[in-house]
Amino acid sequence: MSYGSPAYTFYFLLLNAFPESLVLTLALFSLLNLRFKAGKILAIAGLQAISNLVEFLPVNSGVHSIILIFTLVIFTYIFTRAQLSKIFLSEIVLWIVMLLSLMIYLQPLLRLTGLAYEAVNNSPFLTSAFIVPYELLFLAFALWKNHYNRRRGLFL
Repeated sequence: MSYGSPAYTFYFLLLNAFPESLVLTLALFSLLNLRFKAGKILAIAGLQAISNLVEFLPVNSGVHSIILIFTLVIFTYIFTRAQLSKIFLSEIVLWIVMLLSLMIYLQPLLRLTGLAYEAVNNSPFLTSAFIVPYELLFLAFALWKNHYNRRRGLFL
């Protein structure tokens, strides 16, 4: 399966883009003190997963990240009408946490498995396995914060 092929793209969307978009959306809703509404969350996550196809554009990796930050902010604003500055700030915080967590666990995990970064990055299966730790971190945070918001009556 070669990079950019239809099969690679399908597995990328199914194993990487959608789960990552879903946990980012859940964490974003939690930070914004918004109630979890399955329809809105799935719509935003689905649109964001499709937006992840910018990964296949021939531009620098940092540009992909900036585009994905803006698309998630825009989709969240369209579906929730939350304050745009709060959405943007929350999204930046989530990306910083994501990058910090990757910096902490990626090198040890690569050493432990004996895999090269390029090999992991070129396989949707390996990439999905290597992003599980921060996805679990975001999911745990989102569920805890949602529970906290519900108990304290902090929902907007």
